[in-house]
Amino acid sequence: VGDEKLLDRNSRLACDLHAHKLLLFRNLHGADWSFEKVKSIVSSFVFMTTRHTWNKATRKEGRLLVPETEIYEVLQVTRRKIIGWLHDQKQGMLDEVLQTAMQVSSSTTGSMHRIKDNLIGLNRWARIVGPGGRYAVSSTRKIDRDSGTDKADKDGSLDKDNLKSLPPSRAMKRSTSAYSTVGVVADSVVLGVEMDLQIGQMTLRSKHLQALDSELASHPDVKLIFGEHTMQVSVLESATHRQRYRLVGLSHELEFWSTPHTDCPPLSESYERNYDPVELAPHEGWIAKLFEPVRKSFFDGPQPPPMQFMMPMAVPEHAEIVVLVGLHQILRGTFKLVHIFRYLKGVQIFEVVSQGRQWWYSLHLSTISQFSLKDLQPSYADRRSPFPKWWQQGAGDPYPKGVQDFISNDLENVCYAKSVLIKRDPSDKENLSGGVETFVPERLLFGALPQSLLDSYLFWQDEALLPTSVFGEDNNNGCSKLEQDNDNGYQRLRGYPKNNVRGCEETLLIVEFQCIGSWEAILSSVKASGPVNSCSETVINVTQLPGRSVRVSRIPKHYAKEDLTRRQKLCAYLETLQLLSPKKYNSQVSKQISSEITLNDNTNRVQKSDPKFEVGSTLEYDADGTSKTWVQSEVLKVYPGGKLYDIDTKGPLGRQTRVPEMFLRNYQSNRQRQGREKGYEIMRFDGLSESEDEAWADVEENDIGKFSKDCSKQKQKFTITFEQLDRLGHCLSLVGNNLEICFAICRRLSNDSERTITCIKELSNAIAIEAQNLSLKEEIRESH
Repeated sequence: VGDEKLLDRNSRLACDLHAHKLLLFRNLHGADWSFEKVKSIVSSFVFMTTRHTWNKATRKEGRLLVPETEIYEVLQVTRRKIIGWLHDQKQGMLDEVLQTAMQVSSSTTGSMHRIKDNLIGLNRWARIVGPGGRYAVSSTRKIDRDSGTDKADKDGSLDKDNLKSLPPSRAMKRSTSAYSTVGVVADSVVLGVEMDLQIGQMTLRSKHLQALDSELASHPDVKLIFGEHTMQVSVLESATHRQRYRLVGLSHELEFWSTPHTDCPPLSESYERNYDPVELAPHEGWIAKLFEPVRKSFFDGPQPPPMQFMMPMAVPEHAEIVVLVGLHQILRGTFKLVHIFRYLKGVQIFEVVSQGRQWWYSLHLSTISQFSLKDLQPSYADRRSPFPKWWQQGAGDPYPKGVQDFISNDLENVCYAKSVLIKRDPSDKENLSGGVETFVPERLLFGALPQSLLDSYLFWQDEALLPTSVFGEDNNNGCSKLEQDNDNGYQRLRGYPKNNVRGCEETLLIVEFQCIGSWEAILSSVKASGPVNSCSETVINVTQLPGRSVRVSRIPKHYAKEDLTRRQKLCAYLETLQLLSPKKYNSQVSKQISSEITLNDNTNRVQKSDPKFEVGSTLEYDADGTSKTWVQSEVLKVYPGGKLYDIDTKGPLGRQTRVPEMFLRNYQSNRQRQGREKGYEIMRFDGLSESEDEAWADVEENDIGKFSKDCSKQKQKFTITFEQLDRLGHCLSLVGNNLEICFAICRRLSNDSERTITCIKELSNAIAIEAQNLSLKEEIRESH
């Protein structure tokens, strides 16, 4: 509370200082206007409209030392001059003024000093169509991490024919964009940051700025990442369970889940066997010996009520660890995971916690604390009698937060039923993944990672859904089918060293969670061949059953930065060349073809014949068979072979089935017909014969179709996805991480018009083939 009062006092003092500073510029003449003065005026106005509460009666309530009417008089007198001055400036000068205003408004004290996390140099501002004085962020620059310069300009392109013009040899300076003309954007509700100089106000995504709510600002995760600073935010979304906020001046977003999570993880079909020590098989007797003392002491009632435990359908004879599932007494779902160690002779218990409606399992009790990954301290308090033998090294609480009607977010501190997700953009200088990262608090990783690593690193989860070594079959979004399912359980975290910890400043951790084996395969194999011991499926060694594994790797931090820089440069070059083109799928036909098996040459011929029209495409139907009455229709179904179609005329004719291709043609709007007639100077007469009319229409639809395809090809620019960026390292490794060789190969591939590359796997194969050509080095030397 004291810190909040101090921040409030400092904010009021900053408003007074900015108000006095504005009065100094009240009587400026045209010749006196300069860059520094305009920057100061705009920044002060934006800060005051963002932070000051107007129309207060007393000084104690927050009234300014300067009459507020005089402040608005300054705005009224100077706003036209400011707008006119900015209208005459180039892109770089405009960006500097508006970015500084954003920085000042988002800082704690309104200082003009450049803070660490400002966005100066990243955003491009543009004028909004309409009355003057309104500006918005139109695009974001890609800044080189080493030199701080612009990687590529929006209006510039890389020369495909001159190797000297390619990065990194070309000078990547901001001068090209800094001295360009300011662009114009349409007035839309999807605009990001908007600055209205007519009223001195800044909005974010059409939302006014506000201070971060105290409940959210006091959350431990927010305080850990951002400290005790007062932050300005804008509400992006507000729903029943979640609110999304954008932090102004910081490359972060917050997702606040304000309602408790009342759903437990569903019980797996592989755990349908009720745990009963009497019904255990002879080779499972060790489970009861180790677990029964724990169950009777902690989970046998009366308060909380007794917990029901489930176990796998079959336990292998040589299993070293068995995992039991404890059901929630109220919500009736997975609540506890009990790991029973055969040779260590102990039990470890995890409880489910919720973070942003995602389930994690956190270690909270162990009878063998000397072997647990979490730092659990056995009790050293006075006691009347010694602990039983099974609890002499035990530590933890069986119910850290009791049994409630929701899933807790924290098992150690205050019982948070609410959770906060902190996400940082790829543009953040600390982000080394290339995509959006989500902060993972250490309490979610208790028992999964050693406590020493949790004390030394902060962990952020990236967007990866598969290891980089797995390509899969890329779809038109650039990700694989396995990634679309998102059922493989793969997660990748990066551990960044904490600022106050010594000894690990130059290292980075890569933590990968991955599922091993398949329960469906195990159960089907058991039903077919008998005991689970004879199953040949991939399993975890210690359990002899499917499960999840954790792999931790440590790499030098500078290597991670260099690798990301190389991949981003290659990504930018691929986007410039448009070398990758997404696959075009017909959902109906592709599902049918993928499920069929080619048996002979006839079926193969049927599959290879591509239909002229696809499902969902718009076309014209010859309603009377005379080629005079054409009705606009939509394709509903394509029959095998691509010669018959089901269409919907959306009119009196209704649905037509099995229509031959000869009665269909591409849809043509009046505008297209007029454009073709004007472009090719061909006149169409109403008195043409039927054969002439048909011939004219065929020529028209072919030319127009070709013309429209060319136009659409130029307008649609394919952007590299995170999954593809994540796998570009494989392409670079094929050429020894030599960017110049990789650029030259990509340029050569782009010049091959007959080659179509739709995924990173195809690109890496093509680069591997081209890299074997030794004459490529000679071409590079000649180009220099």
